Amino acid sequence: MTPPGSAGMILVVVVRAYNGVAEFWAAARGLYETDPARHTFALSALSAFLSQGGSPSLLLTVWRDDALVGAMLQIDRADPLRLSALSLDDVGAVVEAYAAADPSLVAVDGPAEVAEAFAEAWRSRVGAEPAPPRHNLLHELGRLALPAVRGAARLATLADLDLLAGWTLDYEEEDYGRRSTPERMARVLRSNLLGPELVFAVWEDEGRPVAFAGARRPVAGVSRVGPVFVPKELRGNGYGIAVAGAATSWALDEAGAARVVLFTDESSPAPNSIYRKLGYRPVERFSEIRFQRL
Repeated sequence: MTPPGSAGMILVVVVRAYNGVAEFWAAARGLYETDPARHTFALSALSAFLSQGGSPSLLLTVWRDDALVGAMLQIDRADPLRLSALSLDDVGAVVEAYAAADPSLVAVDGPAEVAEAFAEAWRSRVGAEPAPPRHNLLHELGRLALPAVRGAARLATLADLDLLAGWTLDYEEEDYGRRSTPERMARVLRSNLLGPELVFAVWEDEGRPVAFAGARRPVAGVSRVGPVFVPKELRGNGYGIAVAGAATSWALDEAGAARVVLFTDESSPAPNSIYRKLGYRPVERFSEIRFQRL
């Protein structure tokens, strides 16, 4: 694609696809590491694939006159195309290239302005109607302030697999309106518990598990906390802020993170209030937008 540039110049925009993570990482690493908090999802996903094998279903870079200007990935066909490293200027070129190759994109996720511009361009180009955006706030930790809550934290083990699978299914349904199969969830969590990338803190009150939170090992100095879940019947006791604080402490003290981030649903006031009390502050608004074929 060759859109006109300023002063009559022609800018050549090229979208390149990759078959393997190592090749993509070699090309895109420098771009992602310029802002590892903004690109936390992509960095943690790529780190996991590099250490454990496998590959996302789609890996793309964007080049303008032979200079790397963007990168995107999609974990699988049901997952959003992740746009955190795509600039607003290159949305049109990417939509044209992607639509020509595969018009069945299910969703996008990225900084709000970019994701919403992509969704509108995709609607015009492909005829897929975007659903109302889900707005997520990226928060970054300032100074951690741990609360005084009854109970204590421990790290989960394989013995907690059934507990975590049930809670994660409930979290997924409550937060995203969809639910994986128990078999798939157990398989994913078993891999997480055995792997090096992710740990789960479990909060216990008098020996009873009451909440959990995930925390990822740092990539480029940044660790991401989440998900955080407390069963409905146990809410109102401070367990959510306690276990989120425990996961954050693990990221800082055990994993050696220089920075810690997390995402919250902008429309959920309770979690946003909790994380502010811990010392997190919102730094950027993301939008997840799903498409429905007309």
